[in-house]
Amino acid sequence: MNKTDLLKPGDIILVRDGRRFIPKGIILFMRRYKRQHNINCLDYYHAGTIIEIEGVLHVAEANKPGYQIQPLLTAYSQETWNNRIDIFRPHIEYSASEVKQLTRAAINYSLIVTRYDNMNLVWWLWFLYTGLWIGKDNDRLYCSEAAAEIANIPRPRMFANPQRTNPVDIAIHTGLRKVA
Repeated sequence: MNKTDLLKPGDIILVRDGRRFIPKGIILFMRRYKRQHNINCLDYYHAGTIIEIEGVLHVAEANKPGYQIQPLLTAYSQETWNNRIDIFRPHIEYSASEVKQLTRAAINYSLIVTRYDNMNLVWWLWFLYTGLWIGKDNDRLYCSEAAAEIANIPRPRMFANPQRTNPVDIAIHTGLRKVA
């Protein structure tokens, strides 16, 4: 069975097994974060949200070109879906009106020129080594933050600090369950 067959609007996807320099670096720091907080989960480096546009599922995600929406198999190959992506879903699934809110929010983000927040890696390094969160001073998004912000649209405070959310935080979130 293909994992894409299991997807529903509002699911958060987490990508693992990064093969390039930046994903490997993010995984390295996420491993440190997991050790510091005694967390046991897979090594994720990227997050996205599944939305539905006119009955068709899409991936909405912040990445290097900015926040964008793409059809499932344009964003990732079927092999990647089946072998490197895990699906997380709220325990209480989204209603039709909540799905519309998620989709509208994702489309709005995609229409704004929103560049990827590369500086967030610096903030996270500082946080990992000092325990102090400096915070952000810009309107750019990074992947986990975008997924948390979108999840907070229909359910405010689902993620208490979206700007500090990382893939590990999503994977261990008590309001989500791993579907596949």
